Amino acid sequence: MKEMKKTAIFLALVSTFAVTEAIAATTEMVVTSVEPIQKSVVRYQDVPYMESQCTNTNQRGTGLIERGVNGGFGSQEGLIGSVIGYGIGNEIGGGSGNDIAKVLGAVIGNKIGNTRAATKNSQCEMVTKYKREAYRETIVTGYYVTGDLFSNVHQGTTVTVERPMSPSIGSIVNVNYRVW
Repeated sequence: MKEMKKTAIFLALVSTFAVTEAIAATTEMVVTSVEPIQKSVVRYQDVPYMESQCTNTNQRGTGLIERGVNGGFGSQEGLIGSVIGYGIGNEIGGGSGNDIAKVLGAVIGNKIGNTRAATKNSQCEMVTKYKREAYRETIVTGYYVTGDLFSNVHQGTTVTVERPMSPSIGSIVNVNYRVW
C-alpha cells in the first residue's frame, strides 16, 4: 500500500514537470490594426477658491464701567440699542402689553447694537483656500496590436498581442510565443 502511494506521487511529479516544459520561439508579424487599452482612474487636484476671512479688532476698554457695560450688554453699542429699544417699546401698548413691548424693544435693540459693533470693529480680507476634488480620467495602459504572422510555419495566421507602445500599421514587429 505504501509502495503504491510513493509510485503515485512520483508519477504526479514527473507528469507536472513534463507538462510545464514548453517550446518558445520568435517570429515576425505585419501589423494590421492597433487599438488602445483604456482604463478609468480617479485622480485628485487641489482647487483654489476665495473666502472672506474677518478678524475682530474690537479694543475693549479695561476700565470698570467698560467691563460692566461690555459684560452685561455685549458692547457699548448694545447698551445704546437696549436703551433706544426700551424707549420705543414704552410708546407701544398699555398695561401689561406695554411691559412686554419694553422688554422686547430692549432685547431687539441690544441685538441690533451688538451686530453693528461687530461689523464696525472687524476687518475682512479675501484669502485663497484650497479644497481637494476628485475627478475621473481615462488613460491608455497599452495597445492591442493585431497582425498577420510572417513566417513559413505560421504564414497567414492572424494574432493579437498586447504591447506597451503603439507600432505603425504595416510595420513588422517581433512576436514571442510558446507551444506546450
